[in-house]
Amino acid sequence: MTERDKFYIAALMHDIGKFVERTKRFGQHEKIKEFGQVRYGHPKYSGLFLKYLTRSSLLEFFKQDGPFLEYVYCHHDEGKDDLANILRLADHLSAAEREKDESKENEFYYKVPLTSIFAGDGQRLFYNLEAMEIKTMGAKARVQGKEEILSYDWSHFFPQEKVTVTEESYRRLYRMFEEESHDVANKDQLLSLLEKYLWAVPSSTQGVKNQVSLFDHSKTTAAIALCLYDEYKAGNLSGSAIREMIKKKGSRTPYFLLIKSDISGIQDFIFNIASKSAARQLKGRSLYINLLSEVAALKLLFALNLEGANMLYRGGGNFYILAPMSAQDKFLSVREEILKVLLKEHRGELYLAMDSIPLSQDDFTGEENEGDEAVPKIGLAFERIGAKLAEAKSRPWSELGFQKSYEELFFIEKEPALTSHICPQCGYSDSKLEEDDEGKEVCRRCSFFVDLAKRGGNQKFLKITAKQASLSVLGYGIIFGEDALKQDKGDVRRYTVNAFDFLQHKMDAPFYLMNHLPLNENGKIKTFDEYAKGSLSHDGKGTSRLGVLKLDVDDLGSLFRELRPGTISRITYLSRMVSLFFDMLIHWFVKNDYAKSLYVIYSGGDDVLIFGSWTDVVDFTKDLRRKFQRYTTGDDKIDGSSPYHFSASVHFGDAHLNVRMAADYADHTLDRAKSFDQNKDKIFIMDDVYTWDELDWIDELRVLVRDVSEAEKSRSLIRKVYDSAKGFQKVLGENGRSGFQPVRFWRLAYYLRGVRDERREPIIEKYKEAFVKKDGVRPTAPRAAARLAEMDTRKEGQS
Repeated sequence: MTERDKFYIAALMHDIGKFVERTKRFGQHEKIKEFGQVRYGHPKYSGLFLKYLTRSSLLEFFKQDGPFLEYVYCHHDEGKDDLANILRLADHLSAAEREKDESKENEFYYKVPLTSIFAGDGQRLFYNLEAMEIKTMGAKARVQGKEEILSYDWSHFFPQEKVTVTEESYRRLYRMFEEESHDVANKDQLLSLLEKYLWAVPSSTQGVKNQVSLFDHSKTTAAIALCLYDEYKAGNLSGSAIREMIKKKGSRTPYFLLIKSDISGIQDFIFNIASKSAARQLKGRSLYINLLSEVAALKLLFALNLEGANMLYRGGGNFYILAPMSAQDKFLSVREEILKVLLKEHRGELYLAMDSIPLSQDDFTGEENEGDEAVPKIGLAFERIGAKLAEAKSRPWSELGFQKSYEELFFIEKEPALTSHICPQCGYSDSKLEEDDEGKEVCRRCSFFVDLAKRGGNQKFLKITAKQASLSVLGYGIIFGEDALKQDKGDVRRYTVNAFDFLQHKMDAPFYLMNHLPLNENGKIKTFDEYAKGSLSHDGKGTSRLGVLKLDVDDLGSLFRELRPGTISRITYLSRMVSLFFDMLIHWFVKNDYAKSLYVIYSGGDDVLIFGSWTDVVDFTKDLRRKFQRYTTGDDKIDGSSPYHFSASVHFGDAHLNVRMAADYADHTLDRAKSFDQNKDKIFIMDDVYTWDELDWIDELRVLVRDVSEAEKSRSLIRKVYDSAKGFQKVLGENGRSGFQPVRFWRLAYYLRGVRDERREPIIEKYKEAFVKKDGVRPTAPRAAARLAEMDTRKEGQS
């Protein structure tokens, strides 16, 4: 193991003592006296853990190599050498907001839970350490002397207003962490283990806004420390400069490079297929986008000689990497290499925009005045790289140079066009076509995506290897299933998919992948026709339609900008928690409750596109909005007070709809929902935009009308409710928002005449319920409910 490896591990583990100390289990440990000269308490426990409490082969060097252990337990003190000072500086840059509070006394610090990153000022919203330690560990662990298999439960990711944390909470969690730490054999496993156990452990509880997890602080500290180490070894950073930055904290000399990447053309790429083969290929193309982003990030990490902690975030087709400034030339070289391979493989259909900006100490700790407001510079830095990347996406492939890459950029065929064949599925030309398992002619690309869906769907293990494989992305082999468990020299990274038992299987890390793939009774990928027919009731009533859901989070960029205090650890924490919901939790929601009825085309970052049975698409949309509300506020009641919300579009079509047109229409109608008013947080459905409360009202009226219609054995009621929208608008006023006008309420009863009183009254009451609310509902709402009820009750062949 090199000095660099040891230093990175020391930085990653520098604060593990905070976790150990809060157990109140080792206060009288005889070995703790070795670290008695240390200024603060938790570094002593970091030293104790690394030297005496873990038997990990990876951490064995701490027992023999004194300087690295000393870097850990002295990271708050004046360093004896430059590396010690680098770690101290990295710790400061990672969490600048807490430096002045680190020495404040709080005798109950071990009882302070982690505050949700979504909580606003003064809001009490915490993560339950008790729930986490009982439910989350997906691996073997010895708990109270008994070996158990503990399952991962998504519910613990939801914050609560009242949380009690005790030393016993920490003790049980720590026992499992220590047990698993013995099996850690490489740096990726160590990073993943810290995420698994420390994501809900507060980094600091001493008088600061404790909205940074110990994992996120440890990770960003290690990333910063490794960059400073490389700059120091490259001769760009002197020991005196390090000491000066620790004292003055305002240097503007750039020692860091913030790299961002984003994939362009995702939707066109995914939907560039004939609708008849869509269900077979969409999942493969979606999986490919996820793997492309991961492989590109890994290629950059390895080429720049960086570690897993340096990948600050990856999700939704983009990633951020923190690199040393000295890596800039290498970054440009690797970027060109990746783009050339991508251009050759996809002929410009997919573009991976990659760019970077320099960062200095001042960017991590400083603020910039904008009017009367002081904005953290680190947030502005993330905005700058985003703007720079948007500019790059406006002139794709310009990085390659038009003169140097003329033939590739303009797709000049080196073989006569007559030798190529046009794929009937995607329209690409290929030297030959193959027959798929249904006897259809496809190009090799289409065959690849179908194969990727089959091999990757519902699999628990994934391996990325430098060796050749039948499935490959950017030259790296992709292996799913039991074969991924085999270790080879060419392995790049090995994952458990959507599970946290990676150490049990000797894998490197968990990987979030929306790979749930519903199969029919014959074990084949379900067709859209099968999804549409899933909307019918057991007696054949209803409408065979496919539902399409598109959503994304509102104003996410401004939410990052408004983080106070703004530090890189808080930004990465918020990024990770948003991504966790849309990359992993949504997989569990679908798999647990909608496994047979929904086809998730893609989900990641902050947006989602789903096809499926139209009835289940409606139910899932409402359910997901409540879950996101609970995920960000601790309460599933949507009251409009949270700045974290999403807008959505739901529409319905024939099972043989044109998938590209359906996706484009979803984009268009989602824009309508987002632009309806400045608050956003709306849904487009049945040709109009509604609030989530209005959608609940519509769905409840739909059920009432459906049930009464079936009881009356007549669908005429549906038409009457549909027509009542005219009277409804009169009651609410001509603009539909001027409030209840009781004198006109008789119009509603008029439209519902002929229905038995005991069946009509619940519908009338439903209308009245809308009027007592401050804003009422849109006058088109009854019409939307009637149309949905009509789809519910229609019989096959009935208009």
